[in-house]
Amino acid sequence: MNGLTARQQRWLIALGLLLVGLLLASPALREQRLTAIEPQSSAQATVTAALTASQRAALARDRQLAQTVVAEIAVADAALQPRQPERWAAADYRRYRNQLMLADNHHAASDFSAALAGYRAALETLNGLAAQRPTELGEQLAAAQNHYRTFAAGPLEQSLAIAALLLAEEPSQQAEQLAELRRLQPLLAVTEQAVASVGRLLERGQLDAAEQALQAAQRDVDRDHPALRQTAEQLARQLAARNHQQALDNGYAAIARGALEQAEQAFNTAQALAIDGDAATDGLAMVANQRRQRTIDALLAEAEHYERAERWAQAVATYQQLQRSAPGLLEAQARLLSSGARAEFDQQWQQLVAAPLQLGRGEPRRSAEQWLTDAGALAAAGPRLTEQAERLTALLESAAQARPVTLLSDGETDVTLFRVAKLGRFDRQQLDLLPGHYTALGSCRGRRDNQVSFEVALEPAIQAPLQVEVVCGQPL
Repeated sequence: MNGLTARQQRWLIALGLLLVGLLLASPALREQRLTAIEPQSSAQATVTAALTASQRAALARDRQLAQTVVAEIAVADAALQPRQPERWAAADYRRYRNQLMLADNHHAASDFSAALAGYRAALETLNGLAAQRPTELGEQLAAAQNHYRTFAAGPLEQSLAIAALLLAEEPSQQAEQLAELRRLQPLLAVTEQAVASVGRLLERGQLDAAEQALQAAQRDVDRDHPALRQTAEQLARQLAARNHQQALDNGYAAIARGALEQAEQAFNTAQALAIDGDAATDGLAMVANQRRQRTIDALLAEAEHYERAERWAQAVATYQQLQRSAPGLLEAQARLLSSGARAEFDQQWQQLVAAPLQLGRGEPRRSAEQWLTDAGALAAAGPRLTEQAERLTALLESAAQARPVTLLSDGETDVTLFRVAKLGRFDRQQLDLLPGHYTALGSCRGRRDNQVSFEVALEPAIQAPLQVEVVCGQPL
């Protein structure tokens, strides 16, 4: 019994007790078997008379042992018959019957030694059939599972019927398995029909109809049937593939329309389906490239607008932003250089016109004249540059025209006009001065010096010329 499981061992022990009970409780069974095989008295007497005493003793012992084994066979056979072994172990059962018949023939011929060996072999085969029940039960249940998976209704019923014959009386996992298969058995035909119906729709590519048919069948079929699960998985794969392709098509169509947000959403949907990650990734890369190109185009258009408006500082800032967005763009680099030069030229003009009173002389005037020369050499002079040149020219002309200025004093003050001349004492003196800032100093003995600052404007006085009074300060 070392090769048997604990459950099988318990089963054999219970069977042995049952056999003993049957042996004790059913003497008619034993007597019936012994009567059938007992040799004829005359023949037996003839054989016995020819033997020695020791031979007769051995013969009697073998006969007694054979009868004991026959009784055990009768009990074991009676216990096994309700299980109908001919249905699940036909070859072994036929072997048992042949062994028993041969042993009966030996017994009838008073060959008790051969009969004993034959009965023992038959009993061993019979006990083997009993011990085979748990294994055969497992095989029948496994076969039933396979028949259920393959929609083999007839073989399924046959396996379940045999399993019911083999099943032990006590509750077990195998009993639960058998009960579950019996519960599912009525659903087999409708489940097979649903699988076939959905399968035909899938073959024709009618995915929506297949999905509807599967959903409708879920209420009446075994939803856990492997074939139905496989069909549902196939449908899910085909739906995902269709939705994936549709999302890709929507993405490319959105790119063609310039709807980049919609394209990105479509490609993200395709990527989430995890059918072909490369295709969705390529689409998203195309969206990113389109956005980048759109940004480049927008910045180029903005920079060109600033160039046409001769707003060179804004153009430079835009080209710098473009370089950050698209490093290495040669067009942006070249146009940044030209716009930068024009921006510096524009900044120089801003500085010149910011101090127009200094344009009348020296370095400021020379710088302004050079600016006008350079401006005239520019090939593309726009309206703003023309206006700037005209304004600077007008400022230079105004800065070069002296304006009449009347200086008033008290005749006692020595007057000095810095950067112009020492004027001495006077009551009234008129000078022609270029536009600019001037400082006059009035000095007297015994009195404080007094500085007077004034400005000669670019524009001529509309009414009276500018008058400036220069006298000494307070007494010391």
